[in-house]
Amino acid sequence: MKKNKIKKIAVTLIATLIVLGSCKKDPGPTGISGPQGNAGPIAVSNDGFIKGTVIGTRKDGTAFNYIFNFTSYMGSTDNTIDSTAGQFTFSVSRSGSVFSRDRVSLQIVSLTKVGTITGIIGSSFNIDFQQPLSGGGEFIFSEGTGLSPVFTNVVYNSGTSVISGDYSLSIPGSQNSTGNPATVSGSFQSAVNQLYYFTKHNSTTKLD
Repeated sequence: MKKNKIKKIAVTLIATLIVLGSCKKDPGPTGISGPQGNAGPIAVSNDGFIKGTVIGTRKDGTAFNYIFNFTSYMGSTDNTIDSTAGQFTFSVSRSGSVFSRDRVSLQIVSLTKVGTITGIIGSSFNIDFQQPLSGGGEFIFSEGTGLSPVFTNVVYNSGTSVISGDYSLSIPGSQNSTGNPATVSGSFQSAVNQLYYFTKHNSTTKLD
């Protein structure tokens, strides 16, 4: 009896599957694509550059020579010129892409603004990048101490608001992620936006 019941159940299941399979409908025609959505909150630009070469030795003793050319930045706050008490601060940053770890930023504080900038009284440079390894994994190089590089051939064109120049920097092993001395050198070019701040004016006049 039990065997007959099992056979009946099996036959019923098979028949049901056959019926369901035969009831499948063909898909209809593809609909018309909807309108393009609004742009996301992150505006990414690609112009200008910070490029160069990082030379050093990894923690495992392997020498590296990494060439980079970063061109991406978000908005205009990464590329500015600010003036305070007769000093001019140029700030420029670039990334490999908006979501990558690769990023370089530099800052130059100068007593001059237009033309060839010779009165540099302060500067900083930060670099952070990752590089895939052939055997798997990633090599990460990070220097975030704000060391002062040597800047040369720095020119600011007030007509186009573009600053450009060359840089070189020696990084002690204690101030980068490899633990070994490294050097980085290259060039940069970027349009910078003048920062303006509102001034509060004192007045005895009442406004209704």
